[in-house]
Amino acid sequence: MQASHNRKLKIGILTFHRALNNGAVLQCFALQEAIKKLGHDVEIIDYRQNFIEKRYQSFKINPVLITQPLVFIRSLIRSLKQLPYAIHRKRQFELFAQNYLQVSHSIVNKKDEMPQQYDIYIIGSDQVWNSNLTGGIDEIYWGAFSIPISSKKISYAASTPYQNLAYIAEEQLVRLINNFDDISVREKIIQEKLQNYTSKSIELVLDPTLILPKDVWEKIVTPKYKNERYIVIYQARLFKKNPKLLQEKARILANKLNCKIIDINNPLDRQYYSPSDFVSLIKYAQYVITSSFHGAAFSVIFNTPFYSICYDDGQDDRYAYLLTNIGLEKQLVPPDFVPENTPVDFNHANNSLIRLQNESISFLSKNINSIALN
Repeated sequence: MQASHNRKLKIGILTFHRALNNGAVLQCFALQEAIKKLGHDVEIIDYRQNFIEKRYQSFKINPVLITQPLVFIRSLIRSLKQLPYAIHRKRQFELFAQNYLQVSHSIVNKKDEMPQQYDIYIIGSDQVWNSNLTGGIDEIYWGAFSIPISSKKISYAASTPYQNLAYIAEEQLVRLINNFDDISVREKIIQEKLQNYTSKSIELVLDPTLILPKDVWEKIVTPKYKNERYIVIYQARLFKKNPKLLQEKARILANKLNCKIIDINNPLDRQYYSPSDFVSLIKYAQYVITSSFHGAAFSVIFNTPFYSICYDDGQDDRYAYLLTNIGLEKQLVPPDFVPENTPVDFNHANNSLIRLQNESISFLSKNINSIALN
């Protein structure tokens, strides 16, 4: 990643930086660092999206339950039991942000408060267009805000489950996608869908976690898991037919490998895993079993053997496309797979990744240079 010798720009990123989710925070960090490596100043625009803020509150009770006293009391007791975990978890993410993210002053859901000091506004990565995660269509993540006339607005690796786009009216989709000066997405199926609504070319790029050199990730790795033997479970969503599926598969593999299981999602084990822990746990694992895009992505980054389970629920596209594109489709498995301690050949994937990294960095460089040369 070569630094530009042109004018140094100020670049703002709009993404899910406040979600208490490892993938969300780490992709944000990765894009920030990638832009810094290109030689420019960058900030995370501290947009506090109402739905996301409420979702990650440390203590919450559904007010609807007040009309059902017994259900309300059970819910209250459960929330109180989990409160120490929730507070500590939130603190871990806040500390990571303080140490690693360069964040602007906060803005709250008002288009006219968008900072006006950036040369380029980058929206993405992550599922910023997933209306299920933003409580409906959030037009700010679709670029519906004013910026200086000399600035640009681009999307980088923006993502959403394909079916979510079906709920947006065609006229609205045309208007939203054309808010951008340049557009890139993470999945081919999304690219093909959105290309129908704009004359601008939509490019395919990698998630930021996959364009950041491995040596940068090594800087946030903690050695405390280095000498442990374990299998990691990390899931973005449950399998409706069997919510304990990943745990069951992990037990089978753990017996074969004679090691323990670490479930990153499980609040009941009273472990508090920071984003740095997440990266480290995947790096040093004997095997990873995941239904998460970033679970698969970091397994690829560190060449850690892994299985990505496909639930066939319309939300597998993100990691299925990535793994197929780099020749690791054998690691995509159905729910009834039998886990084995099978080595994974990462050689072809590593070579494919270099080509895709260059294409993705080229997209960023092209947009940066179009302004930096002026």
